[in-house]
Amino acid sequence: MNSLVPITMAEIILREGTEYTHILPENHNSFLYMLAGEMEFGESKTKIAKTGAATLSFNEGGSESNQSELKIKAKTRSKVLIYSGVPIREEIAFGGPFVMNTAEEIQEAFRDLQLGVFGPPAVKE
Repeated sequence: MNSLVPITMAEIILREGTEYTHILPENHNSFLYMLAGEMEFGESKTKIAKTGAATLSFNEGGSESNQSELKIKAKTRSKVLIYSGVPIREEIAFGGPFVMNTAEEIQEAFRDLQLGVFGPPAVKE
């Protein structure tokens, strides 16, 4: 199955004191979420600990084939998720567990959930 929009997803686990350079396409909008531990990111050595999150800057006029480097150093044994993708330039609305494009779509998702028609059936009969 192919994604409609080019994306990358990485789970990085490092031991205390370990350094790693993560490569991302320079035109990707990216964010990270810390699952465990504490790490330093980038040239600024920004510290982020468990349950912390951050967005990463990107070159919107850049190319998918050009790469940017994110330097990472684990302060403790750590695990981080890093997601990136080409910006899709769509409106974002969120409510509860749902992320859609409009408030009306959020309301529709809640109605579908309450009626039991949201997504595929959990059990096929």
